[in-house]
Parts: sequence; structure tokens; C-alpha cells
Amino acid sequence: MPSATRWIDALQRSHDHLAGFVSGLTPEQLRAQSVCTDWEVSQVLSHLGSAGEINRLGLEAVLNGTEAPPNEPIWDRWNAMSPDQRAREFIASDAAHLALLDTLDDAARDSLRFNLGFLAEPIDLATSVGMRLAEHAFHSWDVFATFDPEATVDQPSTELLARRASPFFRYLANGEWVGDPGSIELHLADPDLTFTLEVGGEAALNTGGANDPIGHVDIPAEAWLRLTYGRLDPEHTPGDIKSEPSDLVDRLRGLFKGL
Repeated sequence: MPSATRWIDALQRSHDHLAGFVSGLTPEQLRAQSVCTDWEVSQVLSHLGSAGEINRLGLEAVLNGTEAPPNEPIWDRWNAMSPDQRAREFIASDAAHLALLDTLDDAARDSLRFNLGFLAEPIDLATSVGMRLAEHAFHSWDVFATFDPEATVDQPSTELLARRASPFFRYLANGEWVGDPGSIELHLADPDLTFTLEVGGEAALNTGGANDPIGHVDIPAEAWLRLTYGRLDPEHTPGDIKSEPSDLVDRLRGLFKGL
């Protein structure tokens, strides 16, 4: 099985979960303030829907050997939609991107490459879909958590994203570390993983335990992912996190300000 297939499958599950939920929202709920503080619920869906369209058009351009259209007109069109239209169009746009991914045979899933411009080398399809999955999973959480403070990122997405030390990790660590530089040992649960987080300079995440760490954190993998994406505020933090020193998670919140 090509490595991209498991990412596509997880993205399909994330879509099914969110699309089913959105289909049941009332007009008032679509206009509610989401936990993504700058946006109401429909604006979160607009962001996901426009990004789905941009991803689909980018994939079509790679398949056809053409240039993808600019993003700005797409964003302008989505911003002009009503909240109710955003919800409908999000579902359709998301489904259209997945439908195109589903047409790719194994050879294409292994061989396609995408030039993002800001990276030194093109990325493969698995990395591209992984980026979309992260965006989809965390903005889905923004919607779910608006109505359920105990909402979590779905397990299939967590399983994949937690095992991958993101190639864009330096962009996630976009805040300020307060404290001495050093290594923090992370023990994740469900799935069980161990990482070393380097702080105090350019933040880095490496697999395996730390030598002479300045701190330890035991945390569910789902909560760790939300922490790195700026979505582990005190109101949405599970009670089974353990850290030494005791203020370590709060200091990590300052390092990961959110995307």
C-alpha cells in the first residue's frame, strides 16, 4: 500500500465526521463564535472549504502539468458567502478534493511531487495530504469544541500525526520559550511514543528519550498535538497530564501560540 493511502483514508474519515456534524447544525449554530477566537463557526468552515478547493486545484495542476490559479480570488469568493452557504459549499468542496485523490492509482500516489515554493525540495503526496489532514483535524476540533468542551481530535488523525515529527515543526514553535535552554522528554499515550523536545534555541522535536532533560511531560498524544497547534488552553486540557516542573505545560503554551 502506498504511504499516501493511509493519510487519504484518515482524511476521508475526518471529512465524514465533520460533514455529518455540520449537516445537523442550525443557522444560529453556524453563526456562533467558535473556539477559534477570530472566527465564527461558518468562517472555520469557509477556511476549510477554500483550502479544500485550493488543494484540489493544486493537485489538478500537478496532474496536468499546469499552473494552479491564484488563491486570492478563491478566498474572496468564500468570504462573500453567507454562513449557510459556507456550510453547504464546505461539504461539497471537501468531497471534491477527496474524490480526486481517490482516482489516483498506486503509481501516482508514490510518484507525485508538489513544489510549495517555500521548501528546498518538492514534497510527496503523503506529506501533502498529511498537511491537509492536520489542518482538517484541528479546525474540525475548533468546530466540535465550540459545542462540546471535552471534544478531542479523532483517533485516526491522532495516530498518524503523532507519529510524524512534522517537517514544519519550526513553524509550530512560533512563540517564546521562557526558561533555560535544554531538552524536555515527552511521553505520549495512545499511541505510546517518546520524543525529545529541544527548547531555548530553534525548537526541534526528535524521536527517543533525552539525555539530562530539564523537564518531563506525560501527556495523551491527542493533547500533545493540540498543544503544538495552540489548542490546549486550560479550559480544554485533560486532567491526566503530568509534568515536572509543574508549570512546564503552561510554559509550552507560550512556545506554541497556534496556527
